[in-house]
Amino acid sequence: MHKDADSKEVVKSLKVVYKGFFDMSELYKEVKSWLDNKGYGDENEDFKEETYVERLKGESKQIEVKWICEKEASDYSKNQITITFFAVGLSEAEADWKGKKIKTNQGEIEINLSSNLITNASGKWDPNSLMKKMYEKLVVKDRIQNEMIELYKDTYDLQDTIKSFLELRQF
Repeated sequence: MHKDADSKEVVKSLKVVYKGFFDMSELYKEVKSWLDNKGYGDENEDFKEETYVERLKGESKQIEVKWICEKEASDYSKNQITITFFAVGLSEAEADWKGKKIKTNQGEIEINLSSNLITNASGKWDPNSLMKKMYEKLVVKDRIQNEMIELYKDTYDLQDTIKSFLELRQF
């Protein structure tokens, strides 16, 4: 994010909490696939794994991962979704699924989502200028509002995707 950009909070916090059997690597793949399909997944530009911490606690792991994902909304703004995975008591497990034994994980996971619309993303406007304020109030006001609505929908769609993944993979 450019130092002169502004951030408008769209979704402060959404949470998905799940305890039981799930495949951590498949969950990552599912979320990453959603991000790729929606245009947030370019590792070279708009996708950043800001945090990856893995701690061993006896036979289980504690994992904390934070992704910051962006996509251009317009020539003036960017959508930004922040995803934090926090898994505790994560261990390898076997579960019966459709009459077969499969290798998976067991533990508790909390996934937090938040989103912001980044305006003046390129930083070409002085953040305190009267011209920028007038531009946002008179020229791009409706566009910014529509971009915030779309980002809101994306954030809730991602939460629904995560919930569906976890519900479908219950053993």
